[in-house]
Amino acid sequence: MPRLNALAAALCALTLSTAALAGRPLQTEDAGVLDRGACELEGAQQRLRVLGETGTKNGLTANCGVGWSSQLGLGLAWARAGGDRSRSGGLGGKTALWAGEGDGAPALTLAWGVGADRDGGHWRRSDHFATLVASVGAGPGTVHLNLGHVREREARRTLTTWNLAWEYDGLAIGGLMLAPMGEVFGDDHGDRWWNLAVRLTVVPDRVFFDLSYGRQIRAEKARLVTAGFKLTF
Repeated sequence: MPRLNALAAALCALTLSTAALAGRPLQTEDAGVLDRGACELEGAQQRLRVLGETGTKNGLTANCGVGWSSQLGLGLAWARAGGDRSRSGGLGGKTALWAGEGDGAPALTLAWGVGADRDGGHWRRSDHFATLVASVGAGPGTVHLNLGHVREREARRTLTTWNLAWEYDGLAIGGLMLAPMGEVFGDDHGDRWWNLAVRLTVVPDRVFFDLSYGRQIRAEKARLVTAGFKLTF
């Protein structure tokens, strides 16, 4: 039972914002906001291994630009840890606060979200968060910084979260674009993680596939593998 509890807790902590925002394949959010009328559909599977036990979470998220420098998103996720299954959902969005001019210019955005779990045939709020997101060009890529506040309802605890990521602009390979990236992230109640990822652009500005692999630096030394896709229209 302790192993399954650790697995469920780690899976939950890694996916608080999955139902609302689109930062894949990173856990770090970027400051970009969709234009009005532009939409994204994302799907992903996360596979987490902790203390010899494995849990999976599958999610599907839709985000659309709504104007006023903002976007809104809805998502659903299905998780399995041991013999337990659960469903969760969320509503979230981003609003651009400030952006410089030109490619690679600094940008500042506020991201927020509210999550809910399906319990006993009813949905109930599970958490909410607000994150300040900054992105700035750095060499042949972009650095993303996150500083967030999370309130978990069932655990009755508040977390301060942080993320630091670097995303490469991309390498042209046989007509495709390959963008490697990496990050470190954590919170004030747990241990740090590192994560390496890659995004493959199949159709420019339309179809993307991605993979990532991450490890917890200390504690249970959990391992996280994810695979996903994104369609824009």
